[in-house]
Amino acid sequence: GTPTEIYDRPATTFVASFIGSPAMNLVEGTITDGTFRAEGISVPAPGAGPVTLGFRAEDVRVSPEPAQLTAPVYSMELLGDATLVSVRIGPALVSIRAHKDFRIAIGAPLHVAIPTDKVHLFDAKSGARL
Repeated sequence: GTPTEIYDRPATTFVASFIGSPAMNLVEGTITDGTFRAEGISVPAPGAGPVTLGFRAEDVRVSPEPAQLTAPVYSMELLGDATLVSVRIGPALVSIRAHKDFRIAIGAPLHVAIPTDKVHLFDAKSGARL
């Protein structure tokens, strides 16, 4: 595909894991009753069973109140035009691109809104896009 197609709709978790800076966030979990769930995250999603959920750091936003993702801040990096905040969801480090003036203490809970139209679902075993 074109660079835009590969970035917007990677065919596998392998491709999603190296295209973009930072790469797409990939979180393993399970869909039950129309909701993807993993430690600290709950997002409406179609299907059922174990999957890998993907989303890009720039497609989510920090929320002042509890949202689809809540986790303690692991690190914060000032980039100049943005602040890159990382949280740990189980074994995965998840990156969130926040406003350049955003500041938060390490260990503080961060609430993140994840738009359902920006979520990517991949098969947990093969890594193929669902």
